[in-house]
Amino acid sequence: MLTFAAILELNKTYINMNKKLLVFSLFILIFVACKDGIENISEGNALIENKLTGENQDLIRNEITADGDIDTTNAPRIVFETPIYDFGTIKQGELVDFTFKFKNTGLSPLVIKGAKATCGCTVPKPNKEPILPGETGEIPVTFNSSGKSDNITKTITVTTNAYPNRTQVKLVGFVQVEE
Repeated sequence: MLTFAAILELNKTYINMNKKLLVFSLFILIFVACKDGIENISEGNALIENKLTGENQDLIRNEITADGDIDTTNAPRIVFETPIYDFGTIKQGELVDFTFKFKNTGLSPLVIKGAKATCGCTVPKPNKEPILPGETGEIPVTFNSSGKSDNITKTITVTTNAYPNRTQVKLVGFVQVEE
């Protein structure tokens, strides 16, 4: 028959084994999860690219957002004619179409990487062709007021190769619900 001390010792051994197994399992899980995110490691620069997509990838690859001192003197710059468009009062269900016009006031070509609205009811359609210094461009936007009411503010974030990388424009107004 086992003594109380022997049972206690077996219990400690069992707990220690479970802890080691848990730590080992977590290590394997982390290793596998990290391994799946790495797509390319180039020698020399130790550049790591992962499979994630989206606007953050453009920011990571943009030299303007890199750490360290960067001379932005020659960078493109985007300046909107009307950064906030007030569409006034509309009836629920109506569409609002507006074209945000901008100018590249920088010294190198401006490239729009993307434009994203705060929700699916607002759809920006940017042209991704380079805009030369001093030239103008447009971003048409459509807002669908179906299911919306009262004061509305829809923010569109435009991501570019400019300095700064992100610029926001807004549609504001009032959506009236018919009774």
